[in-house]
Amino acid sequence: MYSKLIEQLLMNNWQTLSTLFYGGWVLRFADGYTFTKPHQHTVFKITPHTSPANLDQILEQKGYSVKNKSNVQTLKLDSIKQPELHSFQIAEKPDAEWIENFCRLNEDSTGHKNTILQLLSNIKTKAGFISLYHDNQAVPE
Repeated sequence: MYSKLIEQLLMNNWQTLSTLFYGGWVLRFADGYTFTKPHQHTVFKITPHTSPANLDQILEQKGYSVKNKSNVQTLKLDSIKQPELHSFQIAEKPDAEWIENFCRLNEDSTGHKNTILQLLSNIKTKAGFISLYHDNQAVPE
């Protein structure tokens, strides 16, 4: 339904440090964060729009295996309830505190804070970096 639009929004707003277009493929590099570092195992992202449609089977026959699956869920915003917590902050750019909380809440201790800041700073569209607080501490929801 909206999968092509969501994929386009993702490509435009979840930036990489470097992108190469090669023979119909989009190669994205982010110093090992989210995407694989150069000279590491290759990671393929299969979408409903991947061609050929049976690419996942072809890759499996070549020895690749499924590592992680992503699920995209959508919800009309007019149907969500008001949050119980009302202490929040919205920033146009991520700052050091936001990055620190992002890593803590995502249990990311990989040392990619500078890479994450670079990736998020590359977003060219209007963005909002939201922090929701409970007892003066950023919380996930």
